[in-house]
Amino acid sequence: MKKFLLFLLAAAGFILCATPEGFVFSNDDIKTLGLRFEQAKVKIPGLKKTYRFLWLSDLHVMAQDVSEIEKKWQPAMIFRRDKRFNNPVSKLTPAQVWKKLPAVLNNSKADALFFGGDICDTGSVANLNVLAEGFRKFKVPFIYLREDHDFSPWHLVKKDKSEQIKISRSIDGHPDIASIEYDDLMVIGIDNSVYNITPAALKKFKTLLAKGKPVILLIHVPFSTAGTPALAQRHVWGGKKKMQKTTREMLNLVTAKNSPVKAVFCGHLHGSGSLDYLTPALPQRVFKAAFEGYIGTITVTP
Repeated sequence: MKKFLLFLLAAAGFILCATPEGFVFSNDDIKTLGLRFEQAKVKIPGLKKTYRFLWLSDLHVMAQDVSEIEKKWQPAMIFRRDKRFNNPVSKLTPAQVWKKLPAVLNNSKADALFFGGDICDTGSVANLNVLAEGFRKFKVPFIYLREDHDFSPWHLVKKDKSEQIKISRSIDGHPDIASIEYDDLMVIGIDNSVYNITPAALKKFKTLLAKGKPVILLIHVPFSTAGTPALAQRHVWGGKKKMQKTTREMLNLVTAKNSPVKAVFCGHLHGSGSLDYLTPALPQRVFKAAFEGYIGTITVTP
């Protein structure tokens, strides 16, 4: 009977994808925002409880104000703002989705939210103010990974980033390595992974790993695996994207035989969602883009 009712609701347009177990999303919110779910499950022996997290990346929010953008680029950026990244189901722009997300995600029963990069489309003051306004409404702990689209002044008249830095720091302090630590689990986020990791960030990463807790690693740019599509190889570390010494050392720490890292979650490739393994014991999940409505649900169980 339950399956039959779900079928009727889906046929009526009320369900695009059933909410994964343990998370809470209303059918109205799913329909209004055009949400779809990609489920990831990780088992870590020794945990005291089950943890539930949500992942969103590649939303590409833009403010209405495009006055900071060079005039020659304004038509292209207006197209990106109003059409390029619209949700294919709800037809909402990323900015419209972003405005509604805090209330939806605050009620999701997630332990934390992971914003995995390119939430913004270009680093204008107007765009960052829109992001900051949304982040102030979240009541759930979150990690925000900044990438080139979030922060770099692509196509802007002024390249000075002092005001952007000020706004970005108001969100969460703008750490290069972000983390959330639980009694029996550590979540670590690598910021700005479009570029090679800095020596200072690598040092912080090592310090967190040294605590000895199992680690969930968040990074925007995936590492190359056997399952990485050929067309995406130029966008991933270890493919055609060259690693410097620091990034190579970070990957060696992640994939070492006794590494505490138990799973890697990424975005960046938009439509190329995949599950693959960096080692036989280390899964890497690449989630699809949030502008297409995708939210990753991560369940970590004992």
